[in-house]
Amino acid sequence: MTMEPQFFAPAPKKRMSKKAKLLLLISISCAILVIAAIAVGIILSSPKIAISRSLSNAVNDLAERPEIEPILNIAQSGSIEIDAKIANDIKIKGKLYTNADSLRIFAEDLSVTVNGESYTGNAYFGPDQIYVSSDKLLGGCYGITAGEAVESFEDSKPSLGNKEGNNIVITALELYDAKQLEEFLEDYVEINNANTAKKVKLALEYGKLTNERKKQRIGNDNINVTVYKLALTQDTLDIINSQYLDYLATNKDLAKFLHKYERLFISVAGEDPDFDSIDEIFEEYLSNERDKLYSSRKYSHKYIFQLSAQPLLGKAYSFSMMKTSTYDNASSYDTTYAIECDENGFKNAKKLILDANGTKTVYEVKENSDQNFIARVTAQDKWNDLEVLFKLNKKSERFSFEVNDGNEEIASASGSLNMSNGVNTLTLQELTVDGVSLQLTGKIIFREKDEIPTTYQNTKNIFTQFDEEAFEEKMYDFLYDLLEELEEHFDY
Repeated sequence: MTMEPQFFAPAPKKRMSKKAKLLLLISISCAILVIAAIAVGIILSSPKIAISRSLSNAVNDLAERPEIEPILNIAQSGSIEIDAKIANDIKIKGKLYTNADSLRIFAEDLSVTVNGESYTGNAYFGPDQIYVSSDKLLGGCYGITAGEAVESFEDSKPSLGNKEGNNIVITALELYDAKQLEEFLEDYVEINNANTAKKVKLALEYGKLTNERKKQRIGNDNINVTVYKLALTQDTLDIINSQYLDYLATNKDLAKFLHKYERLFISVAGEDPDFDSIDEIFEEYLSNERDKLYSSRKYSHKYIFQLSAQPLLGKAYSFSMMKTSTYDNASSYDTTYAIECDENGFKNAKKLILDANGTKTVYEVKENSDQNFIARVTAQDKWNDLEVLFKLNKKSERFSFEVNDGNEEIASASGSLNMSNGVNTLTLQELTVDGVSLQLTGKIIFREKDEIPTTYQNTKNIFTQFDEEAFEEKMYDFLYDLLEELEEHFDY
């Protein structure tokens, strides 16, 4: 018996070598990475994501600049301590604590000494109380709670529909203790951030958004960027506002927030017998806001926002806004704001430019080496040309500071600056204004982290127990001695 040839018989399988398996795995991995990179690139390049990411990064980069970060740290939870004197006869001393997070400011042992006569006092502002104290000037400690301060302005309380959101915060001072206020502020900021994000999302959705890839001169380089332009007309703004009100009406997080602080918002709205609950108050607010959208308006507005960025890097180079306001479809005027940096980006830029409606301010780092830091600020408008020049020798810690108006020197200062572990000590050795030495010397210490000490005081009520006539007499004596001493030194 003869066998038919097996033309279609499968060939025997060969086992893949370890090397081949490795090569195949690498090839598949590379393909996946390429596809993923393309997908990520497409996502990050989408206009809405690119704009949000680039602007967010720019704000964070500015906050992290070495010239700005210490200032923000001091404002958030730091202190400024001063110990200075004018011609040995006038001495100024004291310490100011700042804590933006808890809305507290405390001036501790602030004193002015004139010819050996010292006037010393403390001052505090916070959610628990407000007071000033000085035995010599005031004859004790006078203050009120934050709530009592607000009650004194009872007639000016706003409605919930008032655009001034600070009024809500002010009223919160009246109703809450320090811990409750801190919790409210955290919730308030969170809900405001969410609402702002919604407004931005609606603007990008309904506005006319275009983008163009181009080579742009930025700093000293020509850089490939994408220029995004968002135009909003008054009709578009009406649509956005209408959609935003619909969003507010159905927002569960906002509803929880309003009910959590119902007592506060009812207080802000005022005692109206027509309203029994926060729901009724909020519904009235929404109704009033909708009426505004469709009422006759005298003004119409148009906005044009422009951003230059590298979307894949999330790096912004410039941002501008122009607002055109038209009155009764006739006369119109423009308001413009713009900020831009050089090719190094906002965090490391050697040049930053801010244009605020025709006033152009340029900050330029002229040198930042191991030896020197030199920076210049110029501000120009139609009438003025101001220049500020700061020089610091990093090794000797010596600095100089000059302010010029055109070619004329307005003021100058010199001294030393030591920056170490969040404690920045400025020692002033000379200060001159209009060519006259103020004979002001001393030390200012800026601490980036310094907790406010316990500040609560038993106080006399400043509204009912304060002797205004006695205070005016003491203050007159103090100012008279101070001015007399200044006249002696500077021939006023």
